[in-house]
Amino acid sequence: MGLNSRASLVTDPYERAARLYPALLALLPMLVVLVATSVFGKPMATQLLALWGTCGVAYLLANMSRMLGKALESKLFDAWGGTPTTQLLRHRNTVIDPHTKQRYHSFLARKIKAEFPTSEQEQASPEAADEIYRAGVKWLLGKTRDRKRFFLLFKENVSYGFHRNGFGLRWIGGLIGLLSVAWMGIAFQAFDSQRQVALSTEQIVTTCIVLAITLAWIAYFNETRVKQAAHAYADMLLRACDDLR
Repeated sequence: MGLNSRASLVTDPYERAARLYPALLALLPMLVVLVATSVFGKPMATQLLALWGTCGVAYLLANMSRMLGKALESKLFDAWGGTPTTQLLRHRNTVIDPHTKQRYHSFLARKIKAEFPTSEQEQASPEAADEIYRAGVKWLLGKTRDRKRFFLLFKENVSYGFHRNGFGLRWIGGLIGLLSVAWMGIAFQAFDSQRQVALSTEQIVTTCIVLAITLAWIAYFNETRVKQAAHAYADMLLRACDDLR
């Protein structure tokens, strides 16, 4: 099972993009340092040890990315006022026009054999209305698992998983970047004031690259991007109502 799980990180498109890629991006500063400090010019045993360690850390971070991403997901949904699909199905939400929304309501109501609330009923009992919306979305999720038929939906799901898990890993990615900069400083003897070693142009460029990757981690993976990806996926999921008619 463990071997299959590791293999799926590479062979499964969702696992690879949503879990493995954030982990590899988090490790990118460390990989740059391994190359910059000439680890791959060392004896074979040292190279294998470095590669083995990198693969092990990548697998660990891939699992952590999902765990941290899922933990953040529930908190974000609470802060946003519910899951994006539930929000889009509410009468009081104006992202989807009323005519299209009514079409989704009617379709899902037939499928789950439950009457969807009117605007007045939703206003009078919002929690009960959300329960109906969640039931409809649950049915829809079960009917859209075919990746080939719902390829665009799958792509949006991958994008959401990538941004959510990256957001979960952002501080770990930032910390790895800072540690990588410190590692280079020691390896390049930049902090040896007695020897007054000057950094070469190549070393300065390498350090700037690692710093840029570290800053990109903190700047790119944020709540706004996760929210955009989540709502794009929710919108595409609801559009599947028309494809399933």
